[in-house]
Amino acid sequence: MADEQSQMDRNMKQLAEKVEKIGNVQNNLGSKYEGLRRSVEEIQRVVGQLTERVAGLEDGAERRRVRSDLNHMKTRIDELFTIVKDGKEDDSLRGDELRDGESSHSGLSGSSKTFER
Repeated sequence: MADEQSQMDRNMKQLAEKVEKIGNVQNNLGSKYEGLRRSVEEIQRVVGQLTERVAGLEDGAERRRVRSDLNHMKTRIDELFTIVKDGKEDDSLRGDELRDGESSHSGLSGSSKTFER
């Protein structure tokens, strides 16, 4: 019986060691999972920031393109207005009517133009 008892004690000790190893492996897997989860959350955060930055770059490029188009249109309108102004006969324009107001194209340029005879 003593031999059976010592064999049973050894088996219990081995079983306890195996259970402890399994517990350690489980804890190790749990901590690795937490690390991976945090890494995935960090990657998601970075991807979100990159998406915002790309959208911002696209918006910025679009703003620059619109600003450039507006400047080009303003320049062209100023050129056309000058052509029309130079083509008018002197007596068709009344200097006192235009002197204190903005011209019809100055809304884009923000400048005030006056005509004097």
